[in-house]
Amino acid sequence: MGNTKATAKIVAIYTRVSTTEQAASGLGLTVQAEKCAAYLTATGLAPAGAEVRVFTDAGLSASSVERPALQELLSLVKAKKVAAVVVLKIDRLSRSLRDLLDLVELFNARTVAFHAVNERIDTGSPAGRMMLSLLGTFAEFEREQIRERTRAAVAVKRSQGRAHGFTPLGSQAVAGRLQAVAAEVEAIDLMVQRRAQGASLRAIASELATKGYATKKGGEWRACTVDVVLRRVERDRREVAA
Repeated sequence: MGNTKATAKIVAIYTRVSTTEQAASGLGLTVQAEKCAAYLTATGLAPAGAEVRVFTDAGLSASSVERPALQELLSLVKAKKVAAVVVLKIDRLSRSLRDLLDLVELFNARTVAFHAVNERIDTGSPAGRMMLSLLGTFAEFEREQIRERTRAAVAVKRSQGRAHGFTPLGSQAVAGRLQAVAAEVEAIDLMVQRRAQGASLRAIASELATKGYATKKGGEWRACTVDVVLRRVERDRREVAA
């Protein structure tokens, strides 16, 4: 009755690609699975008789853990049915340091070993856990640097009156240049004035709707929508003053 073979745990390979093109070709997924399988053979991580199961999320970003295959895997981890999780690279599992550390904490709590093949990480050892944390920190730092450079590039284009990927409330793109939209500028002025007078975000949203001002996408005014616009206005002011 207590035979461990009767309760043998799964050795999980997790694969993911973020674009629909990669998902359609299957090449990225196939390579990941094959290299992880070779790793299992080389390390003996999956002994004879062990169930090796591949979990695949195709065409999904790693910015969130809300992915079908990953959630299925995590439910098995929580049920203590998994012995190890293997990925080709850390970013296949997550690109968020906070999410990554939370996942590894869950694995550790359920005595599940986590292995990243390319980075040669094995959280079964203290050194492996430390290296995982360091790599995750550097990866997040690089993403922040990319976001900062993107924001700077957008700010330059905006200051020059050039259109960029997203046309904010108050302007429209005409032949690659930004032109003011009078009604939208009035709406922004109203938001700024009412907020300075102490009005709540919800009250401002209600007034905008009552006066017939449209959102950029024609949707309903909400407190969160007003907040986004006011934050952008404040950010633009700081950039101009810098």
